Amino acid sequence: MDIVHHTSADVIAAVHISDVYQALTGTKPRQAGIGRFRARAIWRDGDGYNVALDDGRGCWYDHVTGEHGGVLSLVQVVRGGTKQESLRWTADLAGIELTDRPLTLMERERYRLQKAIADREGADVVAWRDGLVSTLREHRNAFLSAYHKARNYVLANGVDTPFANLMADACEFYLRKYQWLDKSIALIEAADWGFLLDWYRRTKNAETA
Repeated sequence: MDIVHHTSADVIAAVHISDVYQALTGTKPRQAGIGRFRARAIWRDGDGYNVALDDGRGCWYDHVTGEHGGVLSLVQVVRGGTKQESLRWTADLAGIELTDRPLTLMERERYRLQKAIADREGADVVAWRDGLVSTLREHRNAFLSAYHKARNYVLANGVDTPFANLMADACEFYLRKYQWLDKSIALIEAADWGFLLDWYRRTKNAETA
């Protein structure tokens, strides 16, 4: 009979990260879309649904601490221990028997490169998101300042001045812009990691097209 040799990639491919979270914490995550979930960071006594889980990519992201990673890193952050111990735990969860042979030099190098690429892209996504939010905040605050200036003009000069109607319209315009930008900032800050990653990649592809 042929012996099937399973690798770490086989183990990770056999599980959904939402199921891994539930097995680790005993808590079912809240569905936020197709294959996407929000969950509490029980390992740091988090009380909000600030952890995004993406089954399609097998990744997680903590919107409070910025920590992120894949299936094995989630197991590590919850249970502690080494990556090999996390792999064994995940293999048991999946009902898969791991190959005991050590990784070859080529496999170790491939894993190192894949991890380095993933870590670098993760850091780039966070920096891109933070830069986007910072720019939107600047515009939002500028509209809020303009709103208060127009409002103060109306309050100080009354509604019978030549510019009263113009300033009243300006107040309404500035306020709508401020509210739209404020809502956009909140949505970006609460966005799932998978959504941010897709958006980041589409933006970069459009820039280089």
